[in-house]
Amino acid sequence: MSKFQHSQFDPLLLVAQMIAMQSIFYFTFGLWLTLVTFFTNQLDVTLPMIFASHSMDRSELGWFTITASFCNAFSSAVALRYVVARGKLCLDFTCTMYGFHLLISLWYDGWHPLFWWIINIICVVITVVLGEYICMQHELQDIPIVGK
Repeated sequence: MSKFQHSQFDPLLLVAQMIAMQSIFYFTFGLWLTLVTFFTNQLDVTLPMIFASHSMDRSELGWFTITASFCNAFSSAVALRYVVARGKLCLDFTCTMYGFHLLISLWYDGWHPLFWWIINIICVVITVVLGEYICMQHELQDIPIVGK
């Protein structure tokens, strides 16, 4: 049976892609937090801003962290196109990426309130939908035929 794109299970590639996506996730999250706090003359970026649930409350600092989280969701969706490059894998990689973030956050700060969960679920949805859209737009581009 012929397939258009032959895919073979490569665990080393899969692990490398996950490490790359997780690294990009935290790098861009820190970058967005730095930009948001710089332009608003707020505090320095610290680990609790990334992992602690009290950093995503309804205070002024919490809204900055939430804004950075939403911007990070968009950045992660763009990163999916370059690291994963397959629309049908965006859900898997996004859930794994946010799943690791959840585990690290639970280890760092314990159980989170409902508001934290809502924000992160919205970020997952943004990342998956936009990532799939960007990857599918790339997959649907014409394949150039050389030698005509």
